[in-house]
Amino acid sequence: MQAAICNTDVERYFSELSAKMADLSAGDREEFLRELRAHVLDRLQQVAEPTDEQCRAVLAALGTPEEIARQYRLEMILNRAAKSRSPLVLLRGTLRWALTGVQGFMVFMVAMVGYLTALSFYACALMKPFFPKNVGFYVSSHGLNLAQFPHQHGYELLQTWFIPITLVAGLLLMQGTTTLIKFLILHFRKLKQRI
Repeated sequence: MQAAICNTDVERYFSELSAKMADLSAGDREEFLRELRAHVLDRLQQVAEPTDEQCRAVLAALGTPEEIARQYRLEMILNRAAKSRSPLVLLRGTLRWALTGVQGFMVFMVAMVGYLTALSFYACALMKPFFPKNVGFYVSSHGLNLAQFPHQHGYELLQTWFIPITLVAGLLLMQGTTTLIKFLILHFRKLKQRI
């Protein structure tokens, strides 16, 4: 009698979880559900005759179907991001991760600072031919400036080398940020798996 009640609870739980994961591909969803179901049944087989309370405790230890589905989606996004070299894929993945905790937020902020700084170098390189007196590495009594409107005062450091150097700096910063973000995703995921 108790096994039938427990089976009903397990089936209801997995039916609800499957519905929450309906937007995922059928193959990924079925494989995940099969592995999770095997884990639940393995836990229940450790008890000779599982009671209704024990069955609910095993399912509660997993978390709600909403939590499991959200965590699985995040894992899929982070897997895709860790394999990608696209800044947009990495930003999307870290943004989703940022919504779940402090580690994700920190990685997302590192990504934003790195990519926005690289984009500012590209923007300065593109603006230099149109605003040659306003854009450049200028040294003055106010310090070092990249761009200022109206006209900059001071000495321009790079002069004709400004465009190639800022393009290379932007490229290196973009590549470095991508590599760092991929490393951080893999590092924090390994740390999480150990915990």
